[in-house]
Amino acid sequence: FSVLSNPVAKPYAGQHGYQTNIWPVPLDMILTKDEIESDRRIKSPEEEIIKSYGIQIGGVIKRMYKFERRLILAFIAYVMFSMLIITVLTLTGKPIISPVISVCIGVFSNIVFSLLVYYSTNLRSDK
Repeated sequence: FSVLSNPVAKPYAGQHGYQTNIWPVPLDMILTKDEIESDRRIKSPEEEIIKSYGIQIGGVIKRMYKFERRLILAFIAYVMFSMLIITVLTLTGKPIISPVISVCIGVFSNIVFSLLVYYSTNLRSDK
């Protein structure tokens, strides 16, 4: 921001793009997915972010993508483990274990899931 020496002749009112007639962007200026993929100047989203904002921000984005993938895999493993336990425990239709043991199994599976998430998402910038 700057302090102006004189009052403005035409004060700001609303969206700048509409005042200058650059918005909405004409459709012929928007690339299709095929055009983007075939243009060798356009890199992956991570590389474009690095080019635009620098390596530090790009590194954060890369770590976020790794975190997301690992978190999804950890969640899938947790759900599969829980479904396996539920299936095994309900095969006979009779209670196989006591409520105390079922609570212990639940606590154990949550601890396993928490450790799995912790180790799969332990991403630091110095790695």
